[in-house]
Amino acid sequence: MLGPGSIACSLRAAAKGHVLGRPVGDVLQMPGLFYVKGADVLWKHDFRHVGDHPDFAALPKLFARLGPPAAA
Repeated sequence: MLGPGSIACSLRAAAKGHVLGRPVGDVLQMPGLFYVKGADVLWKHDFRHVGDHPDFAALPKLFARLGPPAAA
């Protein structure tokens, strides 16, 4: 959680004006991103640290190949 990659991403975000507010909830819980269809997880991204995120611009094309998600 406080490794070099996380600290570098935190500094980069702070330089863009993104700063942390008061902690709420479990501050040690890592995020996750999933693309789900029915009971199947078609794609997932396990974050290594809070600054580790997928290429969001590439996701629509990836999801189009995987098919539509399950209806809510």
